Amino acid sequence: MKKKLYVITCISVLLFVGCIAEKTSQPNSQITSQVIIENPQDKQDLLETLNSENKAYPLLESFIIDAYNIPSEYQASTKYYYNYVDINNDGTDELFALIIGPYTSGSGGSSALLLTIDNGNFSLLDSFTLVQAPIVISDNTTNGYRDIIVYQSGSGAESAYKCLSYENGHYNSVNDGKAIASINKVTGLSIISDNLIQDIENNDFLTLEQIPSYSLESHVITKENIHVSYPQLVNYPGELSMGYMNQDLENAITPYIEEASNIKQALNIDYQIMYQGDDIISILFNGSQNFENGVYPIVHAVNFDLKTTTQINASNLILKDKTSRNKVDQLILNAISTDDTLETSVEGFADWMGVYFTNDSIIFYYLENDFATAYTFIDIPKSLMQPYLNTTFEEHPAS
Repeated sequence: MKKKLYVITCISVLLFVGCIAEKTSQPNSQITSQVIIENPQDKQDLLETLNSENKAYPLLESFIIDAYNIPSEYQASTKYYYNYVDINNDGTDELFALIIGPYTSGSGGSSALLLTIDNGNFSLLDSFTLVQAPIVISDNTTNGYRDIIVYQSGSGAESAYKCLSYENGHYNSVNDGKAIASINKVTGLSIISDNLIQDIENNDFLTLEQIPSYSLESHVITKENIHVSYPQLVNYPGELSMGYMNQDLENAITPYIEEASNIKQALNIDYQIMYQGDDIISILFNGSQNFENGVYPIVHAVNFDLKTTTQINASNLILKDKTSRNKVDQLILNAISTDDTLETSVEGFADWMGVYFTNDSIIFYYLENDFATAYTFIDIPKSLMQPYLNTTFEEHPAS
């Protein structure tokens, strides 16, 4: 729900506030900046003012993480604020998000995204740096888009309001924006007007730390020579979808159980949750199966795109264009050449490979040949794979 406050316009004395959050060892320390009203008697009722939305938005969080390649260990320390605004007066709201954290902020402000929303999917309309809150969405338009006004200070820049207009398919940068003396006659909407200092003191803010809306519980099958553990989703939003995915998880272990029962040899399978989010879940089964001539390892991953409940595997993971395939081939060959422990004859990506996800990597695995007794694992950073990943899966239940 949008939170409305009293209107704010003419600001006679401005104070830059920086270095609110702890420093990190990253190139950009986490710095938030905000324009603070020092003389409230100078207010004029020309701007409607909104605090940011206070409901976590997992899809937005995922988009931000992908846009800035934010590692998992820094997601909890990255805050985001967002508001809906009709930026082009077409009757449909866009979304403006301010992202404050080690990978998105500096002494002059923070990064921001302006996104369109279509059936729950985001598209990037524009991106910004050196942004400080609040952000003014002016009633004045340029080429059909409302002007954006921000206050610039820090990083050696002369302090001033900057008007960003929409020209040649995008907004001016803050550095290139037109300087204006004041906003006391500007009409429009002031968004992300939260008191950022107070939010930190009260621990009242949204972060990119993704807490899934569902959980997993462990099930065990034990009989004679067989011991198998496997997971089942619980509290997933959508009972039918949850049923399809749980059936797929059971189907993954069934052939091993049937074979062990037929040959009356020992079977041991356990599992690990390699990645669990509201976008993808990745389960890795591992263990061993006895045969008359020896013991063989078991590695079997099951991954779901939670938006469609479709299983993700090597055959639908990568975009189908030749350029994407070639790039992934090269990533795999580079990983092999830089890892002295890998001895493999593969010449790049193949649909028959197994695959699973971790917070920061995509892991390909396979047996080198029919006589291999150990799996080969190739670790590729997600940030390098991201441009070549398929993100649109068929809208049908897992089979």
